[in-house]
Amino acid sequence: MMLVLLLAWILPLTAGSAAWLALNPARGPGWIATTLGYGIVFGLLLAAGATALFARADTAHVLLYAGPWLTVFAVAMGIVAWRRGRKLPRRSRPEHSQVQVEKWKLVPLAAAIMSLAWRGWIALREILLRPTFPWDAWDAWDAARPAAKPSVNTARETATAHDRGGRS
Repeated sequence: MMLVLLLAWILPLTAGSAAWLALNPARGPGWIATTLGYGIVFGLLLAAGATALFARADTAHVLLYAGPWLTVFAVAMGIVAWRRGRKLPRRSRPEHSQVQVEKWKLVPLAAAIMSLAWRGWIALREILLRPTFPWDAWDAWDAARPAAKPSVNTARETATAHDRGGRS
């Protein structure tokens, strides 16, 4: 299940990134972030289109029907992007063009990233362990509680009362 979920996110990202690189092969500052940002948007649009074309009637098995077509599209766009990228002139970068980052700025950045990861983990645990809506909570509680069974003594007392003519 986890592998299918991972594939369901990576396949649109790959297809969309390949499509973006085929359309815009230039490599400027920030091109990786741009490719990933536009790639996920394009990829999800491509996945929606592939779902509409190939898996409209059976969306439960969309990865089986639309996944191969999206993979073929990603490979084709990757080849186009690679061929267009080869034709671009290579720029040489001087040694001193690296941005100097002060070391103390990495500590708050690392703390912020760790805090986001921790909060994400807590939110994921909360989502997976507890139902979201009140009616889901009622269903979960109702399914988990033991059924009310009459005790053996209550059944005996009822039978005895019937034998005595209705008195306990």
